[in-house]
Amino acid sequence: MNNPASVSAVAFVVGLATTWSCTGSSNQVDLILHNGKIITVDADDTIAEAVAIGRGRIVAVGTDAEVTGLQTRGTRLVDLGGRTATPGLIDAHAHFARSGADMLYVLDLSYPNVVSIADVVDLVRQQVSRLGEGEWVQGRGWDEGKLAELRYIHSADLDSISSGNPVWLTHTMGHYGVANSVALEMAGITADTPDPPGGTIDRFPDGRPSGVLKERAQSLVRRLLPQTSPEQIRDGMRALADAFNREGMTGVKDPGIPPALWEAYRDVLEEGDLSVRVFALWSTPNTVEATRVHADSIAAFTRPYESPGDDRLISGGVKLYADGSGGARTAWMYDEWSDGYTGTDAGNRGYPAIDPGVLREQVRIYHDAGIHMSIHSIGDRGIDWVVESYRMAMDATPISGL
Repeated sequence: MNNPASVSAVAFVVGLATTWSCTGSSNQVDLILHNGKIITVDADDTIAEAVAIGRGRIVAVGTDAEVTGLQTRGTRLVDLGGRTATPGLIDAHAHFARSGADMLYVLDLSYPNVVSIADVVDLVRQQVSRLGEGEWVQGRGWDEGKLAELRYIHSADLDSISSGNPVWLTHTMGHYGVANSVALEMAGITADTPDPPGGTIDRFPDGRPSGVLKERAQSLVRRLLPQTSPEQIRDGMRALADAFNREGMTGVKDPGIPPALWEAYRDVLEEGDLSVRVFALWSTPNTVEATRVHADSIAAFTRPYESPGDDRLISGGVKLYADGSGGARTAWMYDEWSDGYTGTDAGNRGYPAIDPGVLREQVRIYHDAGIHMSIHSIGDRGIDWVVESYRMAMDATPISGL
């Protein structure tokens, strides 16, 4: 909880069980916010004066007199001084576990921190000056749509200031990034390197790699990056939780985490530093047999609609990918991306991120195991494939609620 004396709005955590009545409550009251404007978000958008909270649940909402009358020994009483208290905001899609470490340990290339390629080059130059020969420069957050040049960053933009250091800069979406020539050479990427399955090596008209790698082609360079340590991951979680709270955010869905990040979440939770409720989706294997093993391993404790206790960390299901993205023009489409734009991406209809038959089998496996799925699907052909896969799974094994 932020100090109400220093902010104009206070976020409070709304639990699964909520009591809006002040009468007859025997619940423990740990905290009372009063003398404020309590946004209830009930059916009538009622604005109350006070709210009582106990054991992570709302006990009562009403007038100052009604709610403060529930105060007992040990209740913390906070005078809002007319300020507004809102239910905590939930981010429905944020790669929280990884982003915290990025926030602490890689260059921030997001707008308005950078507004041009020259700004990006300057930040990389400064980072190179702080590093030793051969050390990696990493950054994240650039968006060509917000750069003055309105184009991708290319390896040639970076080479003159990073000739002794490999550079990898991830786009804001995470679906592509750019490597300098040192990194391309380390990855063995040349004009003769074929696009990997589910990925694209962006090229100039003469076939030379531009430095931009899309979708699964990113792994050609990313596999060479130094590993983020477990402690750096945990530090990032703590820092990002604090940043979320400062913005009134109290919950997040983190899609696509491996076992190591689940363990990091559990560590931070046990240390009492996970001040954001996390609904996590597991990353999933790329083969049918490995998917069966994975489903068996998580099914027992992956029940998103069953409370595990304190609801602070929930194993909510799995994340799968059907295709790429709109920004990278890799989403799986029926029509060409160039339709109506002469000379742009002629012949490109995007592509699936995984063999479509494998994805369909994965849907069936997770569905039959009763595991909730979140599937990234952007192009119209990709979306149709996912919806049809759901229909087929439901026809074979009718299960409601997934």
